[in-house]
Amino acid sequence: MIGPLTGPQIQIAPHARLLYQRHFSPKDVWSTWPGSVKIIDQIILENPRLELANSGLYFYFFGKDAKEAWVGREIIGHLASTPEGLGIFDSFKGEVFTWEAPEKTIHLLRGDSLLDTAYSLREMAGEALAETWRVVLKPFGPWNDFGEFHKEMPQATFQFYKKD
Repeated sequence: MIGPLTGPQIQIAPHARLLYQRHFSPKDVWSTWPGSVKIIDQIILENPRLELANSGLYFYFFGKDAKEAWVGREIIGHLASTPEGLGIFDSFKGEVFTWEAPEKTIHLLRGDSLLDTAYSLREMAGEALAETWRVVLKPFGPWNDFGEFHKEMPQATFQFYKKD
């Protein structure tokens, strides 16, 4: 498990529109996300109807037995049609329990440690949490013209949606 983590805190996750790419191995999503971000950021850059809603990068997971995970960016605007291989999801405003990982442990985030940490946090919270959860890296600047990301170290936050 990655830690020690700060939390939990209860926060409100606002309504948001997510432009995402599916990955069919939640365990491996952490090692393959740079290619997804490059594609998503390029689409946002090329479409005048779209812009980043914030500087976050979002990893969505859907329970222990789920066979997919999403990598995405929150956007403002819309597309006439969704580009092949991508999806758009409009989330609801809701309460989330959050835990922040210390900056010095960001480099430890790997598929197994990310999932193990999340499952340990879920066990501590019991039945209060929905199956869907996410990891947010923020700030995480867009892919630039030189083929690289902004170099500022992001904060990693585990966010678990509260059951209704």
